[in-house]
This record gives sequence, structure tokens and C-alpha cells, in this order.
Amino acid sequence: MREKFDDARKAVFLDLLANGWRRGRACKKVGIHRSTFEKHLNKYPKFAEAVAQAEMDACEIIEEALFQNARGDPKRGIPGNVTAQQVYLYNRCPERWADRRNPSVVIKEKSGLDEIREALRRGVATTTTEQ
Repeated sequence: MREKFDDARKAVFLDLLANGWRRGRACKKVGIHRSTFEKHLNKYPKFAEAVAQAEMDACEIIEEALFQNARGDPKRGIPGNVTAQQVYLYNRCPERWADRRNPSVVIKEKSGLDEIREALRRGVATTTTEQ
């Protein structure tokens, strides 16, 4: 008996994932149930690796698009997108770039008013003191 989720369908499935399709939608497209996919994922380690790689490829396409959008195209007079620049920097260099507009401060019972003021001034996410 021929297996329903054969190599040809797996190739189509992996191509769909690499192009941004979600797993459930890709299962429907190739005509398998989600549980069939899960069984193959657990049974065949090389297939599981290929699935992870395909999903990573899809993310890389979007990362590249985000980067190009952030840069703009100076030669054609297209400015960079500030929001895309922020997203890129917040995620690639979080130690240097962070959105500090809305800090939330965790206040412990015995935090002094001066400690709270200092935490808010610095824009830190949390402040703690020994109780």
C-alpha cells in the first residue's frame, strides 16, 4: 500500500512552509490530516529538520523584507520606514535599543519613594528591594 504522505507530498508541504504557509493550512493543501503530519514529524528526524529549516527560510524572507523596508532606497529617493527600523533595532540590538516609553515598575512592599522615583527616572522595567 502506498503511503499517503509520500516524498512528493512532503516536498510540496516543505515548499509551502518555506513560503510562509502555516502547518495546518499546508496539511490541508497536500491532503493530509494534521495528525499524519505530527506522526511523520516524530517518526522521521530528517523530515523534522527539513520542517524547521523551511520555517526558518520563511522567517528569513520576512527579515530581509523588513531590513529592506527599514533601509529604504536612497538611490530612488525612497526613505527608510522608521517603524521597521525600530523593530529591527529592538530585536537585533536589545541591549542598546529598547522602547522605554511605557516602563512598568514592580514595587515591592518595602520600596522607598526615592527608589521608585529613581527607577522611573531611569526607565527601568522593574525595581526590587530586599524585604
